[in-house]
Amino acid sequence: MEARFLLDTNICIYIRRKRPEEVLRRFRALKAGEAVLSVITFGNWCPERRKARSGRRRWSFYGSWHACFR
Repeated sequence: MEARFLLDTNICIYIRRKRPEEVLRRFRALKAGEAVLSVITFGNWCPERRKARSGRRRWSFYGSWHACFR
């Protein structure tokens, strides 16, 4: 399947916060592979991971990130 949407940082924030609900609803309606992140958008999230002090927090961040995209 070809990607139809390139998600920017703001849209990823909306999805993660589950607000506005319409953005999350539209995202969840997509099929796997229809939405992608650019390397730059992904890189914007990496500093947050590095700021985490413990492995548990780091895992929690990625766990919550992954959960948003189910």
